[in-house]
Amino acid sequence: MPTAHDIKRKNANFAARAQAGKKTTRPSKTLQRRSATKWLIGAMLFLVVGGTVVELLRLIFFGTL
Repeated sequence: MPTAHDIKRKNANFAARAQAGKKTTRPSKTLQRRSATKWLIGAMLFLVVGGTVVELLRLIFFGTL
């Protein structure tokens, strides 16, 4: 739990940044989620496509349908 001193300090920093015209909002977490989501989709796609290719090669060279 932040102390009263921490809250006052953060409020003062916020006020100074707002008065200076700087960005006062925190960066959103959706950017982090997007990159993780893209990575997971890529990994899943790699596994599915790779598994399909391996199975097709196995059927062609080692077995019959």
